[in-house]
Parts: sequence; C-alpha cells; structure tokens
Amino acid sequence: LDAQGFHRIFVYSPTDILGAPTFDLGGMTLSGGWAVGDHNGFGLGSGGALLTQYGSTLLHDLVVRDNLAQDQGAGVYSASRLTVERSTFDGNSNLGPILFSGGGGAISHNSSYDLTIRDSTFVDNLALTDSASGALFDPHGGAVQALSFGTLALERSTFTGNRARGAGGAISIGIHRTYPTAHTAVLRFLTVVDNEADTDGDGIGGNPGVYTGGSGGGIFVSDTPGTTTLEGSIVAGNLD
Repeated sequence: LDAQGFHRIFVYSPTDILGAPTFDLGGMTLSGGWAVGDHNGFGLGSGGALLTQYGSTLLHDLVVRDNLAQDQGAGVYSASRLTVERSTFDGNSNLGPILFSGGGGAISHNSSYDLTIRDSTFVDNLALTDSASGALFDPHGGAVQALSFGTLALERSTFTGNRARGAGGAISIGIHRTYPTAHTAVLRFLTVVDNEADTDGDGIGGNPGVYTGGSGGGIFVSDTPGTTTLEGSIVAGNLD
C-alpha cells in the first residue's frame, strides 16, 4: 500500500477500549504515509503509516518504508499494546517538530501498555527534527523511541544506519525525569551497529538534561526509575 505522501495509511482507535479485538496487520508493504494532523484530537502529526490508540496491535511480516511524520513515529505511533515480529523498517523520517520530541523515526511507543519487538530489522530511519524550532525535547530514538511505563522487550533484531538529533541513535528508552515513569526493558540478542546520535558520549549513555545533546549513539536509557537489561548483543561502531 502506497499513500503517495497524501495521508496516513491506517488508524486503529477502537471505541470499546476493554473489549476491542487485536488489530492484526501483516504480509504487506506500507510506504508513502504522511502524518500531518491528528485523529479526533489524538496523535498530532504522528504515525505516518499507522496510528494506534488503545487495545492491542500485532504487526508481522511487514515492510514499513519511506513514511513521514511531522512529530513522532514516522512508521508507527503507538498508544496501545504493540507487538512487532519479522518486519523491516527502512527509511522512515520525522520532519516536525510540532510540540513534543519528534522522536522514533520508525516507531514511537507512548503508552502504559507493553512494547515487544522480535526478529525485525531497522535501517536508515531518522529522527532529526530541531528542538530550537519549538519542540520541548530534542528528538530521541532514530529507530525506536519507547516512552512506555510498561515492559519493553527487544529480541533478535538488527539496528543499522539509524540517526537521531537527540539521544539514542538507534534506541531510546524512558523519558526525561520531569515526567517520571518506571520502565522494565529487556534487550536480548540485538545487533546495534553504525547508528548515530548528534554529539558527545561513547555509544551507550544516559543524561538527565532536557536536551541530551546526542547521548547514546546506539542506545540511550533515561535516568527515570526502572531497570534495563542488555544481554547477548553486539553494540559497536555507533557515534555520538
């Protein structure tokens, strides 16, 4: 499906929050999505290919490429329970900002629900919007921005060539301490190579400031309460 830059491709926002079925989407390519407005007051400029709110979303065997968003999640913006399996996110870009971070070039997850990503690839996604033009934060997470206070599980996935102006060239976990949230993150058997955050640090970092200045060329973990476990992974050649 190619939206040719005219609109978002999918919105999942069930009215029956507790009884909503899982939104199951797979076996296709989503490209050319463009998030420029909101959906009933939600997700302003976020979710170029897909915007989800409430319930559960399962994405599998997808190619999500060349989508744009003014603010967060050029590929997917999620405020629901989100599981991603066997999918590729390639060349998605945030252009904003509007108000918030402009983060998550491929996926921005902002929810109390869990985020799980398995057996997926993230290549050349960008979160390069400029906080000087009005956003509250530099954009974090060139590929994945997890602002969740649920459980984050990333497994057997590859992150290469992603870039963020703020923190976490590939992955950003947590949020600034002004909005404290306790997270549990488990990162297992990842390859995080040749990603870039803008300035300073040594590849994996954390910084309590609002403008983190490019900490964590590969992975950034906020100083908000919570635990993060990294095991069996390759994190190399990332710049910040």
